Amino acid sequence: MRVCLDIEFQDAIVCILGGGKVALRKAKQFIEAGATIYIHSIQYEPEFNTLHINKVDKDTLIHTLAKAKLAIACTNNESVNKEFIQTARKHHVLAMSCNKNQEQDTFSTVTKRDKHLVLSCHTNGSFPVANQNIVNDWKARLEILETLRNKLQDHALCHDLVNLDDQHLCFFQEVLQTKQAIIYLLHGNSSLKARIQCQNLIQRSKAKFEEYTSTTFFLAKKYQDIDLETLCKLLQEFHIKPHFVFLFWQQGRYVMQGAQTINRFGFDHQHIQINPNQFIKESETLIMHTKPTSRTQNAVLVSMLDSPFLRSQYPDARFVSCLDDTKVIERILYEVNSAL
Repeated sequence: MRVCLDIEFQDAIVCILGGGKVALRKAKQFIEAGATIYIHSIQYEPEFNTLHINKVDKDTLIHTLAKAKLAIACTNNESVNKEFIQTARKHHVLAMSCNKNQEQDTFSTVTKRDKHLVLSCHTNGSFPVANQNIVNDWKARLEILETLRNKLQDHALCHDLVNLDDQHLCFFQEVLQTKQAIIYLLHGNSSLKARIQCQNLIQRSKAKFEEYTSTTFFLAKKYQDIDLETLCKLLQEFHIKPHFVFLFWQQGRYVMQGAQTINRFGFDHQHIQINPNQFIKESETLIMHTKPTSRTQNAVLVSMLDSPFLRSQYPDARFVSCLDDTKVIERILYEVNSAL
């Protein structure tokens, strides 16, 4: 089992075999860390001429291994790489290879570092191009989390901040500027199409209400990153004025429980009811998942969002997603505008 270590390379010697793009990337990484590079290759990438390195013959490179801290095999010949790794290990030098399964001791990682944080990532060689993007995403996320944490009075909520998905994390980052929010409450769904439908609603809402930050929030627990009460606590902590919009067919359990929570915090809310019958023809039978009915040949299943589960439950029924309908979204925005 491996253990990740943060090792100092200032003034250390690193021996590199190979002069291609991988070797170039490794050389630049360890030069930045303050290491002295000894390298051997038959051919070198042109950019090596701009680097402060020691180009040596192979015998000199092998002899230098005795005082090196790390050896890196980066040729396009697996047997040559393996031989270099084995030689390094005889000198008790940590070794890595650009090939998998060569008994190397370590992998180098893509690293972001500042005075408060070190982020490091590698993919065991399976997808090295992704490493940089992954680390950049982590760093951006942590910078937002740090900004939010510094504005919290109740640091017990820090744990809840960490649980936020990217959508809600960016929502809180943006709402700190506007100080006003519109939050559309739905039952929830995890399908990609449902999330696209939610994004469409959010974008249309932002265009309509520029002074507000808009987002959606799922009330079904299995789709939540945090619960509604915690969301309200965070809004209160950040001194945000929210307006909650329930998008449900009727005043059911989710709406009543949600309204009770929102009322405790003194926040505004409204319930927009959409008539599902507007989506069916005279000869068709409406199926609502909240009110199961017999399955008929001309049945229509109406749902607020796309739902692969409901589709599977009623495979012979025509399926309608309300938030696919532009007129429905326009009506929602109209009613929200009237309530603000």
